[in-house]
Amino acid sequence: IPVKPTTLRMSFLRDTHVADSYRRFSQAGWNGLVREDWSDYFTSPGPLDRLMSQTHEVVRNRRSSCVMRVSTARGCVYVKHQTAASDSSHGFNFAALRWLLGPARALQVLRVTRALHRAGFLAPPIILAARRRGAISAEDLIVSEAVESQNLSDAMAQCRTTEAVASLARMTGRRLAQLHQAHFVHGDPLPNNLLMTCDPDNLIYLDNDRTRRMFGPWRGYYKWRNVAALSFRLWMSHGRIVVRAFLDAYCDTRGFSAARRRRWIYAAFTRAR
Repeated sequence: IPVKPTTLRMSFLRDTHVADSYRRFSQAGWNGLVREDWSDYFTSPGPLDRLMSQTHEVVRNRRSSCVMRVSTARGCVYVKHQTAASDSSHGFNFAALRWLLGPARALQVLRVTRALHRAGFLAPPIILAARRRGAISAEDLIVSEAVESQNLSDAMAQCRTTEAVASLARMTGRRLAQLHQAHFVHGDPLPNNLLMTCDPDNLIYLDNDRTRRMFGPWRGYYKWRNVAALSFRLWMSHGRIVVRAFLDAYCDTRGFSAARRRRWIYAAFTRAR
């Protein structure tokens, strides 16, 4: 079934210019959105079948999802095929029921990625976001542009001095604080999910499956969990000095008072240890 030419306007796409850049996609049971400049690529089932095949380079293969790197006539893309919310949500439980009956995560990822772009943050652009529902199953498909860059973990590992690692940690603290000031909470803030750019004071955010823009009373808790998770990873890899550099830069950017700074640093160190 070819892509319908009618531009889709839905409640999860609030801005007109964002809605106008995507079109409805409906093919082989998949329903979602495809970017206009790629819509002609998916007019026949062939390209979609090739993207879904397991003959490509598998980047990550888990029980609930598989990520592949695929070469196409238009360049390399990353394809994520997800069949459950997490590895532990298979079977009959609340998480599995929410995955089956809830909104498509692929479309949520598209929405938050566009929101990140509008706010001035970098994330891989989404080409296709779709869901296919069965009687007792649901699966999501996300196709995004390939971003070839070094991740933060590898960049830190190549540093020859502790001060060089601490400098990267301070940059990461500033960027995470700016992300939080824009009310975004990253779903999995690990060094492997943060890519370096030509701009030495910027990052590309990967794996935005659970990234959200939060305004409710719990947003402070989830922001702290971001800080604690990244502090733990830095502690395990590089030690106390690097973690302190990261936390100081984060607190400075957020403009914390002395008392709040002490509470956050103490809590983050306690969690990291």
